[in-house]
Amino acid sequence: MATNREPTGGAFISVHLNNGTGGFGAAMNGGNLTSANVVVLGDFNRDGNLDMAIGSSPINGGLNIRLGNGTGNFPTGTTSGTSNDIRGITDMLTADFNGDGNLDLAFTTFGGYDTAPFNAVKLL
Repeated sequence: MATNREPTGGAFISVHLNNGTGGFGAAMNGGNLTSANVVVLGDFNRDGNLDMAIGSSPINGGLNIRLGNGTGNFPTGTTSGTSNDIRGITDMLTADFNGDGNLDLAFTTFGGYDTAPFNAVKLL
């Protein structure tokens, strides 16, 4: 998967499936988000398909979760978080941080947060 990272936004996310012979197929639309900064993959709804979490720029900010359908497409998206505590995500990773069997997200934002602690790693 490739992302086109631009400091001012304008990222288009595309998915290229491996063809099994050392090459990749044509691009499939993984999300046309005008402010995508970072992408992580994980099975967030526990249906056996990879899903995509997309962190956005501070301008159009938010966290977008796109559910995978098992074919390499991510047609369903849900955006959450318009507060500055989620806007401007610069780095993100997924793991089961609290051991409950569900994937969590850890992220940092550009320029810190509006609420204390101002310079921290946030968890969802």
